[in-house]
Amino acid sequence: FNDVTLVSTAERGGVDVNILNCFQRSSGNYCWIFAVDDYVNSALHLKFLLETLEERNPDMLSFQIGLEPLPFKDRQRVEASKSIAQNLKYLINSGKISTCIYRSKGLNNDCIDLAKSFCGMGYFHLSYGASLNKMGYRNHLFIHDYFVYTLHEKIAHRHDYHPKYSQNAYLAVANDYFLNEVPKLRFITKNHLLFQLRLSLSV
Repeated sequence: FNDVTLVSTAERGGVDVNILNCFQRSSGNYCWIFAVDDYVNSALHLKFLLETLEERNPDMLSFQIGLEPLPFKDRQRVEASKSIAQNLKYLINSGKISTCIYRSKGLNNDCIDLAKSFCGMGYFHLSYGASLNKMGYRNHLFIHDYFVYTLHEKIAHRHDYHPKYSQNAYLAVANDYFLNEVPKLRFITKNHLLFQLRLSLSV
């Protein structure tokens, strides 16, 4: 295939570095990263996603993931928001990387630089979404349907591609902008960090 590029890093940097490479090297308007065990439901699902991206030009597009391929529904419910932070619950529920398509072309380099500070802690794609919001790219669409499916529950393998002590999904999006804009997130992350502190002191 002429449009397929294999990128090999000099050193093993983990899944976050691989994801960062995808964002940095993406040549299209959007970047959609798939895990090894995730698949698009059908050609009709893919067609709808491409048409939605072209017609509505979102900064981020999210949808749900299932455990088996499902037929395409002719009527789709698409929820729009002018702030990614307003759709935090959908962003967290879409923690699996294949359930989000992110804007990647024409971004201010400051957006990538901001996201880099989260690289290596786990769930880097969620941190990238939070960085998009902070830098002013806030148009978020969520489709209330299953567009991809995963086999990981059936395979029952260990997720060794995540760091052993990686942060959780809430901490991944908890930069200052989100903490100030979403009180619930501020409460969750502070309690999580307090629990980690207690755990380390007890050990």
